[in-house]
Amino acid sequence: MELSLPFQISIIGTIIIAPVVKNQGLWADEQRNRFYAYDGSLSTAVPLEDQPAPPSNMLWQFIPSGSTGSWSQAPPPPSSNFSTLVRVTNGLHASGAGLGFALGGNRDAGTSSGLQQEILVTGLVMYNMSSQTWYNISALGYSPAGVAMQGAAQFVPTFGTAGLLFIFGGKGTNGALAGTDSVSIFDPISQEWSIQRVTGTKPQPATGLCVVGVQGDDGTYEIFWYGGRVEEDLNGTISEGAVYVLSLPSFNWQKQNSTPLTGRYDHSCNVVGNRQMFAMGGVVVNASSDIYTSDSIQDPWEKAIGVFDLTAMEWKDSYDPHAPSYVTPDAVKDYYRKNGREPVWDNDVVKRWFTKSSPNQTNSTTAPDPGTGSASQAGSSGTNGGAIAGGTVGGIAGLALIAFSCLYLIRLRRRRRFHNGKPAGAVSKLEYHEPEYRKPELAAVGNTRSEMDGSDKASEMAQNEVATSELPANVRSSRGSGYQSYPIPVR
Repeated sequence: MELSLPFQISIIGTIIIAPVVKNQGLWADEQRNRFYAYDGSLSTAVPLEDQPAPPSNMLWQFIPSGSTGSWSQAPPPPSSNFSTLVRVTNGLHASGAGLGFALGGNRDAGTSSGLQQEILVTGLVMYNMSSQTWYNISALGYSPAGVAMQGAAQFVPTFGTAGLLFIFGGKGTNGALAGTDSVSIFDPISQEWSIQRVTGTKPQPATGLCVVGVQGDDGTYEIFWYGGRVEEDLNGTISEGAVYVLSLPSFNWQKQNSTPLTGRYDHSCNVVGNRQMFAMGGVVVNASSDIYTSDSIQDPWEKAIGVFDLTAMEWKDSYDPHAPSYVTPDAVKDYYRKNGREPVWDNDVVKRWFTKSSPNQTNSTTAPDPGTGSASQAGSSGTNGGAIAGGTVGGIAGLALIAFSCLYLIRLRRRRRFHNGKPAGAVSKLEYHEPEYRKPELAAVGNTRSEMDGSDKASEMAQNEVATSELPANVRSSRGSGYQSYPIPVR
């Protein structure tokens, strides 16, 4: 593969300064020309007893300088309650409009010294890069217990008041796979969760996928989904080796016109150089693989990096540093010509987000103050008082290359076996159908659940129900420490 920028050599000399962890989130801060690394756990490729203790929960930043750069900690302001947050792994991360997002995840021995069980962590953490303010927001509108793991998130800057966060794939309540008949959406300003049904040729429910987003050439926005593991379904996992594109505002999926011979999961991807997607690493399987072992065949890509032309919807043999700007794929344009721009809206909330005129996020430096719902500054009991969004939106090719170099060196992700499930099509939150047999859900205490602001909210579960998990675990009611936890027995 030909790459015009020798980024691998540049980064190897600086990456050792930051903690070497897997499953961390990378947040691009284009306004200040840097990116941040948050969350992540020690790799299990080496026995934990032979490694240093897991690093403390901290935000790290990489600041490029010429062809190299340096890592350093980005400490929170003295008045911040950041110390109440905890380090997790397997969470969903995205960034945009000067915000970083981290949804769900879990704690284990790779994130916390001495922890002998898995603890599921609920809630959405949001970081304002301009004000350095941290927010801890309820995720009960996403799933019944606010749980999310091993999926993907994409920030879309062009709709809503100041952009919207989209959630794809992964596991939710009781380990059920999040379905693909609809997509979950979060508005960081109003702090509302909602869903919208989709049409077209949809990807299958999966974990370990990756997504990227690109501004279309006619007021649209396209989100590309690549890869993922479809439970223990080898053929389904291989079929996910095709690339799918969801266009907004039509909420219509189109599939790449190809029949993949390999599937890939636990990889990463990003847009680099206008219309190109880099996909890197992961576990690769083919028809002769054993899906139960999580063993990878030899990667068919040189240096485990693939380049996908987002406009042509096809894989390329090399990276083109002079590629033209992105243009919406022909299949997507054909759909709009035949069907119009808007879908049948599921509810007025989503319709408002996609039909109301939005500020030009590319030129925005601040966004309206958030609502005073369930969000609060990390660890506090009151509502947040600062502006949520700041900065500009988009990815920088240089930062994306740096980020991918880091992921190539340190992301060695391995998953456990998965459950299956589909969304029930509810309007205000993502529900799940249980796989084949009915599993009990989260137990309630006094029929209330503690949320981020510490107040009592009506619980959606029956008092005597309990959740099941693949490992002994607790479900916490937020990303912070010091909140009530609920035991989850082994199934």
